[in-house]
Amino acid sequence: MKGLSETQSRYIRCVKPNTKKKKLMMEHVATLEQLRCAGVVAAVTISRSAYPTKLEYSDVLHRYAMLNEKKT
Repeated sequence: MKGLSETQSRYIRCVKPNTKKKKLMMEHVATLEQLRCAGVVAAVTISRSAYPTKLEYSDVLHRYAMLNEKKT
């Protein structure tokens, strides 16, 4: 809620994770269909194709440094 209140959102789109209304249960097909109908999937696809995520070389080195540690 803190993060949401710091934005200037015009509306909130609720996504229902399952049709059985049970906690800790996810129906991926139904959830994806809701996102498709809301235009979220298309927006993400366009955003990723036009603005791919790029990391600076130094950020990559820092983030994945543990993969390069030599075992002795």
